[in-house]
Amino acid sequence: PSTTASKSKKSPYQIKTIQGSVALLPSSLLDVPKCIQSLLHSLLLMYDAKMGGVLLSLEDNVKVLPIDNKFSSSAAGGSSVGLIGGRIVDDLPYIHYHFQAKGLLFCPKIGMKLKGQVVECTSTYITLTTHHILSTKIWTEKLHEQGFFYNEMSMEWTRERETTSNSII
Repeated sequence: PSTTASKSKKSPYQIKTIQGSVALLPSSLLDVPKCIQSLLHSLLLMYDAKMGGVLLSLEDNVKVLPIDNKFSSSAAGGSSVGLIGGRIVDDLPYIHYHFQAKGLLFCPKIGMKLKGQVVECTSTYITLTTHHILSTKIWTEKLHEQGFFYNEMSMEWTRERETTSNSII
């Protein structure tokens, strides 16, 4: 619905449909969706460029897509008819599957303001956590670009403009 879409533009959290392909050994034939889900769980709390963010959670219902699926919108809608299964390429022991799953991703956009807590402050970087789970380092170069300097006496980063005016960062 439109309310979900408007909230997702303001929120760094999005529920996305993840589509991809994996190569599994024949030992996975007993429960292919479970094996795919196990592989996806190894990506939790790590940034993935193909997904466009950090995977925070994954729904349990991983779907194996038809062999001839090209990740089209018809496959996502379920109207595609095709043979469900995997494909063996050449004489390799792996079986290639296309899959689809839903997951919650943390994918902030440039310019989006996020609140964080500083957990480490050095002369070369600041480390902060966002939402109590995601760690971020901000390096010296970026801090200098934004008008900050490191005060050796107080061992903290200060914005140069703060000393002349009371502007909000």
